[in-house]
Amino acid sequence: MTEHILKKITLLSILFLLIVNIPAYADMGRIVAYGAKVQENSQKAIIFYNLNEEVLILGTDLQSGSSSHILRFIPFPSKPRVQLAPKDSFKNIIKVVKKHNLQFIIQYKGVTPTTKSVEIKLNKKIGAHDLTVIKINSTEHLREWINDFFKSKGLPVKNSYPEVEMVVNSYLNKGINYFAFDLVKVNKKQRFVQPIEYRFHSKKLYYPLITSNTFGGSGIIDLILISPRTVCNPLESLYEGCLGVKYLRATTSDSITIDEFNRILPDAKNFFKNKSIFIQMLSYGGSYKFKNDIFVDITNKYKKAIGYTSNNDSSVYHSFPWEDAVGNKPPVKKPAIYLYPKTKLNINILLNIDGKITKTVPPYSHIWKITAYPSGNISGGYDYLMYEAQLNSLTLPKSGWVVEYQNLKKWFDTYLFKIGLNKKEKLQFEEYWLKELPKAKYYEIKLLSGDFLNKHMNIEIKPKPDTFLRFIFYFKPLSKKIILSEQKIVTPKRVGFTAVEWGGILDKRKNKRCFLYYDRGPCEALFWRYYYNKQENICKPFIWGGCGGSVPFKTKEECSKACISKLLVKGGN
Repeated sequence: MTEHILKKITLLSILFLLIVNIPAYADMGRIVAYGAKVQENSQKAIIFYNLNEEVLILGTDLQSGSSSHILRFIPFPSKPRVQLAPKDSFKNIIKVVKKHNLQFIIQYKGVTPTTKSVEIKLNKKIGAHDLTVIKINSTEHLREWINDFFKSKGLPVKNSYPEVEMVVNSYLNKGINYFAFDLVKVNKKQRFVQPIEYRFHSKKLYYPLITSNTFGGSGIIDLILISPRTVCNPLESLYEGCLGVKYLRATTSDSITIDEFNRILPDAKNFFKNKSIFIQMLSYGGSYKFKNDIFVDITNKYKKAIGYTSNNDSSVYHSFPWEDAVGNKPPVKKPAIYLYPKTKLNINILLNIDGKITKTVPPYSHIWKITAYPSGNISGGYDYLMYEAQLNSLTLPKSGWVVEYQNLKKWFDTYLFKIGLNKKEKLQFEEYWLKELPKAKYYEIKLLSGDFLNKHMNIEIKPKPDTFLRFIFYFKPLSKKIILSEQKIVTPKRVGFTAVEWGGILDKRKNKRCFLYYDRGPCEALFWRYYYNKQENICKPFIWGGCGGSVPFKTKEECSKACISKLLVKGGN
């Protein structure tokens, strides 16, 4: 028997045993006992993960030189429950991907990164599966089970399966000893194998890769992930890979609702409960020389959707890189909530913040229950309620104002009345912010949009006010004047029970180069330059070609001084 390695492969860590009566081939962790040439033309996976449990739906395109049986098996970190995936799972998820316009970021030498839409193709489905889940305690146990299985199907057996035994043994050494076996039949026509759903418990996002190393080759991996996290920044993945896998690229991500995929995961509501969830696609293309599987705790990944806007785009900034050089988010400082009911009123207030509440006055435990009076006084002797928070993301309008530092008081006197604050609210705003804004030549000032506040800083007041005025400012000190189109203001009217909120964000990140991504450019010279790696909090070298491209820092010392020390963020007390 002769074994060959297929030159062209397309996906992942599933082992195959092919049983027919002509020369054998090995493909991507697949062992061929007897066989015709079988191509795993495409394999795709849908992954639902809620941080404790994973649902993995696998679909594969297969083709053989003649009618063939393939025994695939997959390692799992815990015992999986196995069943056929709902009908048309991949057709339905492709519609969802298109709806959310997920984009890969691509870059050519000397050209600003741009985007490319996701494209997924499916072939026709083929027959039934013969599925078994076993717990393997040793390679001898595996060999015995495989031969017993082959005999029960009238198929030839072998004394050993060295390649597969080596791979399985590596998993056993890591404590992974559950394996799902799947027998399918393929023929000369390329077909899409009917998808299988595997459900298992895991504290880490899991996807097996190492099995494909056994036979080498190269291929493509496509993973569609739906979880409470965006696992990778698409622009960072362009340069650094994703989830510890080099060349694993991530698309942009987007928020998604349960109704959009409950035909694929019927118990989606119970599976994700009340979590905010996101959709993102990961894709790998390259050699199968993986050092490890995807087995990553994603708890601390992004709790937001991440899009992409090129530096040349003057439209609204999307998914603002809302962190300093070491991952700290400048807080929203002292949002103050004033209440003016027409009569004495008992009020409940809920803060639904996309981020972390860091401070409240009075103390907040899931709800504020207070009594408010027409004068604006609040039970407990307060003029207003106050909270502070760190947001997971920030979207800024392109328009705003640029004000000289020495003219801030004059600007506040004019514009705070224009936006709708009364005399008391204006004076308390100025008393706080004129002390908190450090001296600078100019300030960039913007008002966050109502849509952003409703989505990311939602406040529920019961009973609902007749008028709710919300003003959260963005302040950024500038060393030189920039040009902004002025933000339009329509002075609102106060009607009936009125609530008012003001607050602000002070952005003091001093060096945007800490957030730049390197590009060696179109030239072929060799110069060492440096960029800041936020995940590792270190400055790393790269080779610059000598022209064009992007060079964040010329020296390591310059990079370290600018990025590694924490950036100061001032706020209210």
